[in-house]
Amino acid sequence: MRAAHQRLLGLAWPMILQSLGFTLTSFTDNLMVGQLGETTIAAMGNSMQLLFFLVLTYSMLSQGGGIVVAQYFGARQYVALRESIASLLLVGVLVGAILGFGLHRFGGFFVSLITLDVIRETSSGVPELAAVYLGIVGPLLIMQVPSFISQSILQSLGDTRGPMQITLAGVVLNAIGNFILIFGGAIPNVTEPLFTPLGLKGAAIATAFAWAFMAVLMLRRLLAHSAIRLSFRDLFRPVWHRLGKIVRLGYPLSLDGLLWQSATLFYVMMFNFAGTEAYAAFVITMTLRAFFIVPGVGIQQALAIALGQALGRNAFKRARVLRREGLKLVLVVLPAIGLIIALLTPLILSLYDISDTTRHLVIVMVVSFFVFSASGAVTVSVPGILRAGGETRAVLAITAAGFALVGAPTALIATLVLDLGVWGVFAGFLADEVAKSIIMLIVQRRDRWVRSLAEPAPAQPVAETA
Repeated sequence: MRAAHQRLLGLAWPMILQSLGFTLTSFTDNLMVGQLGETTIAAMGNSMQLLFFLVLTYSMLSQGGGIVVAQYFGARQYVALRESIASLLLVGVLVGAILGFGLHRFGGFFVSLITLDVIRETSSGVPELAAVYLGIVGPLLIMQVPSFISQSILQSLGDTRGPMQITLAGVVLNAIGNFILIFGGAIPNVTEPLFTPLGLKGAAIATAFAWAFMAVLMLRRLLAHSAIRLSFRDLFRPVWHRLGKIVRLGYPLSLDGLLWQSATLFYVMMFNFAGTEAYAAFVITMTLRAFFIVPGVGIQQALAIALGQALGRNAFKRARVLRREGLKLVLVVLPAIGLIIALLTPLILSLYDISDTTRHLVIVMVVSFFVFSASGAVTVSVPGILRAGGETRAVLAITAAGFALVGAPTALIATLVLDLGVWGVFAGFLADEVAKSIIMLIVQRRDRWVRSLAEPAPAQPVAETA
């Protein structure tokens, strides 16, 4: 169905570009820091894992807020809309301040728990380096958290291009900052630095500036939206019962994300246990794989939007068509992208200052991900289908089952019993994804998600205008 493909791609492309912008930020940091060796790569990777885990702790605000904002905006309940947004932003600032203080003071300790340095006799050096990075970017969470919330709200209001443009501008700023600060303005192995290179500390400063830049623009765009027009003073007038509703809607989605990230942290700890080279290879592999995931996430979000609208108006036949065509789309697009990434991997690795062992590990992992790319396409896209009809608990249960019943046991047995080392951990990671993809296909075919969650809209006061 060409119309279905056009509908999905039309919704997806701004979100894909925006997600690509975030991925490029991570890739830029990873690539430039990659010139500094495996220990620094591991410090950056573990820092990003910790930061992403924190994102999931406050994503209940952004995801629950997105649901509520979309409902109030569609119903033209602008007073409730403004009260909800003001409450979200104020709480976002408070949450960012608390999390930022924790990272600034205890970031190195948290990383030592991930790397298992806390129980080792000698330190790998990774937590100490990570503490420098987190000590700089941590305080900027006071701006990053409300910026993240603002982005979700703008998308719920139908503004997907604005966040995309701001994100891409932030990526450019971050890349320029990295080049100047990490290497002191020098081209590695070509020219001499103009000033003392700052290394990982420079990457942290560049990231902090990029975060601040994006936060200011994102908040400015949100507050100037015609349906909102909040003043700075309005942000200090929260309505707490609005926040309660947001949290009730958002916490199941946040819990699923936390479970997924907890599973990822398990594999991170296992790769760290296998050695610094093994974990550095995993970090590089996951950075490359992000370019496979990004289009899938965009299509997933587009599927959730299109299916939600169809289900809301009881167009169940249309919803099934969109589901079918959406799955076809990801099963063609994502494996094709996986093949391109696999072919380009040797060239990309030439830009890294890594050992031959790490290089070999990355190539084998990337090729393996391509072989199982159909499973990856399913696990990325199907959650959007299930959530569109309110089947959020199903997604949570599948994530838990794949990890607890398949992935973790496989990794532990293959690594600790069969002594397969890094390949035992990787086998568990792949088995987890394959198991989840099979369960997801079975669950979505039962069509329990094919239902309308819409309720009759209450009568609106005539005085309410945009």
